[in-house]
Amino acid sequence: MHDSLTRAEFEILSTDEVARTHVASLDVLVNAGVQVDDLETRKMLGEVGAQVGKSNGVVKIPEDLVHEALKKASKEFLLYGRGGIRPLRLGQWTATSLQVVTQHVSMIS
Repeated sequence: MHDSLTRAEFEILSTDEVARTHVASLDVLVNAGVQVDDLETRKMLGEVGAQVGKSNGVVKIPEDLVHEALKKASKEFLLYGRGGIRPLRLGQWTATSLQVVTQHVSMIS
């Protein structure tokens, strides 16, 4: 069955672009914050060290908390289409690329 699988490698962003995107994302999370509407989620984030705005629901997430979460995040996941048939397995992440192993990919916007 593995004979029919196709492996494709492609680079979406350069190493420099990945680094700049990460720095810009951290700036937003740390300084501007993100709107979190769910009370339980705001409570949980506050308990682990995020700064939670009481009146506006904006949560500012410290850089160390972001990096800790990234270390714990799964390195592989399944992406399902609307029909749920043949999920696309994404994984084997590197700084600048991902490798996709699949038989068929259909994208509908």
